[in-house]
Amino acid sequence: MKNTGTALMETARHKATKMAQLINTPIALEFEIYDLIVDGGGTVEIARELNADIRTVKQHIGSILASLCDDEGIQSAIKALY
Repeated sequence: MKNTGTALMETARHKATKMAQLINTPIALEFEIYDLIVDGGGTVEIARELNADIRTVKQHIGSILASLCDDEGIQSAIKALY
């Protein structure tokens, strides 16, 4: 069973991803990177998967961390991969 925070995050992520796809912003890429991190991908692997420059991936990870600053558990997990 998912906790409330996880369920809310997934719902928000789903809605934001749909919205980002409609307006074609970098936010969609950040959610894609977030999903790859959750799946265990490291920075280099994510850059390869997305055919992106590693510096671009790191910038997006930094943005993701800034968005998650209130959730220390998720932030720590992402920092470990950064």
